[in-house]
Amino acid sequence: MASTKSSYQCIRCNSFLISASMPPEEREREMSKHLEAAHAYWQMENLGELCAARNQFKEVGFDILTHAPTTTESLVLDFDRKRLLGFAGATLLFIGVFTPIISLPFVGGVNYFHNGSGDGVIVLFLACISFLLTLTNRFRGLWFTGGASLAVMLFSRR
Repeated sequence: MASTKSSYQCIRCNSFLISASMPPEEREREMSKHLEAAHAYWQMENLGELCAARNQFKEVGFDILTHAPTTTESLVLDFDRKRLLGFAGATLLFIGVFTPIISLPFVGGVNYFHNGSGDGVIVLFLACISFLLTLTNRFRGLWFTGGASLAVMLFSRR
């Protein structure tokens, strides 16, 4: 049987681990420092509720042999605001490429995709990357894909 060590993981970014063997006061201080540095507005998101730093972490086990975190809770997809906005943005980018920019009676509808020859292909690629970034909780990368999509649309050839 593999030996496991218990630790606490941030529920917001799923990347910050704190050892459970650390003294409680020091662990609470480290949790607060992480939340203030990585999630500056974590206290404002729960207005009206007293929210302790320890409530923003879940207990996980860490398998020493496989070096893979194993959660002690059931895996639940929690769709918070960042994820919902990330998925909504990626979906709007994806759908927006195929919507008509202009519709003329004799010409027909002109969309951004141009049957695979337009700049819409780049925006589709960026929308797929945005979707993957949102799935993996890498929300800072969405600034790049969103900005790149905006730049492609602003400086479009057609």
